[in-house]
Amino acid sequence: MIDRKCWTATKATILIVSFTGYASAFSTSLPRLSPALGIPFNPTSARISRTTRPGVIQMQSQQQESEIPVGEVSIRHALSGPGDPVPVPRTVTQVVSYSVPTALGWYGWYKFCVEEELKERFSYLPWYRRLGGRWTLGPFVIGLTVPQVLTLALGDSLPEWFPALSLLGVAWIYAVQLDLYLRINLMAKENGFKEPLQPLWVFVPVLFNLIVGLRQVHWLAKLNALEKDLGDLSDPLADIFPFIKAETVGALEFVQSPSLWVNPSAVIELISKSLKSISEEA
Repeated sequence: MIDRKCWTATKATILIVSFTGYASAFSTSLPRLSPALGIPFNPTSARISRTTRPGVIQMQSQQQESEIPVGEVSIRHALSGPGDPVPVPRTVTQVVSYSVPTALGWYGWYKFCVEEELKERFSYLPWYRRLGGRWTLGPFVIGLTVPQVLTLALGDSLPEWFPALSLLGVAWIYAVQLDLYLRINLMAKENGFKEPLQPLWVFVPVLFNLIVGLRQVHWLAKLNALEKDLGDLSDPLADIFPFIKAETVGALEFVQSPSLWVNPSAVIELISKSLKSISEEA
């Protein structure tokens, strides 16, 4: 007879693995749901061409109403993904606008999308530096949850240290995030910029980890827009917090430069635009 606790743990493991597989399959299909949701989708609206620089993609798009406006905060932008003909750069304002109401749930979709797109962008790098969305998020989710589920299912029959195996999932996501920062620095250098990110800040809790994360979102969007010839991005949060869009920011420079913290004029401008928009709708 199979021990009941072992059978429960086995079912829980199968459930987690199955959920991961279904989520992966669904995430691939999600961008293609746009026609059913009434979102215009025109696969002929873009043409991709590679430059002589390895891995650099430029995309020339026709100016059609079916395209998603760059910088727009909307449902159709939130649902856009790596399967769309013209992947739209995701600004800090957009990422925060989608992630906060979903309790960071949408950020997982963002992470999946950018890793899938960078997998193609950096096709000249070794395979272990372009894992894509599934192999970036899959080990993290499984490594984080499976030890906890097995601990709940088997209880005292497992050693006390077993739940700590979840730290392997945490270590994995830190490692791939560090490599993401390194790849964005490489992308910036290929486009004539200085390296904008401090990759090791990923290991500095709270403040500097948050700073480099926000800068990663902004600079990836900016470089994507540059390579796809989409023009300047509208990113109000980056205007309000200048440290996000500064070309380089060091720890000492950030601490000693209050001008990098908040831009009062950008705050006033945003408030006036919001009030004007409300008055026009009234």
